Amino acid sequence: MKFKTIFLLILLPIGVGAQIEFGIRSGVAFSKQKYTTFNYPPDLSNYMVGAEAGIVLNWFFSHNFFMQPELNFIQKGGAYPDGTNKINHLEVAFLLGFERRRESSSFFLNTGAFMDRVLKVINDKAGPLPPFPPNTFENKWGWGLVQAGGVRFKAGKGWIGLCGRYRYSLNYFRIINGEDIGDDPGPILNLRNKGWSFNLNYKIDIR
Repeated sequence: MKFKTIFLLILLPIGVGAQIEFGIRSGVAFSKQKYTTFNYPPDLSNYMVGAEAGIVLNWFFSHNFFMQPELNFIQKGGAYPDGTNKINHLEVAFLLGFERRRESSSFFLNTGAFMDRVLKVINDKAGPLPPFPPNTFENKWGWGLVQAGGVRFKAGKGWIGLCGRYRYSLNYFRIINGEDIGDDPGPILNLRNKGWSFNLNYKIDIR
């Protein structure tokens, strides 16, 4: 509730007299994990397939340029020879965008940053990561950069679009093995996500 209130208070003064669009988006995410532990050298997993969905606002502060705050759910992780690590994240993103619009179609580019939080780990006997629990996240917050682009087409009162994205984390999630006792702290696993996603979106003018 606090986040929603702050979000609306920020948009209220800057949105006066501007074109604002509200949209929903849903699609598929392909992600990899870069990981390091005491037992494994730095390495990169194979791509894992997950889901993503979210809500967005586009505020056009000029004819072609806009700001795009978002609230997303996304599954990140990696695929290993013995299974997959799939981690549910809640993500807040803020992007700047450029859109070239014609009467019935447009193309757009975005760049920005995100912050996300681990919600749940779905573990499948994967690679270097032992089953959860007893392993626990030392930190559940992450952040990184995102670049995107796509096309939109006029559909009734709104626009339907196809968007491709590339995300990469700038920090590592740290996981501690909770079974180890005494002087041996056990392996600490550092995970960093990156990957592509593709989604359909639909937007309508609300101002």
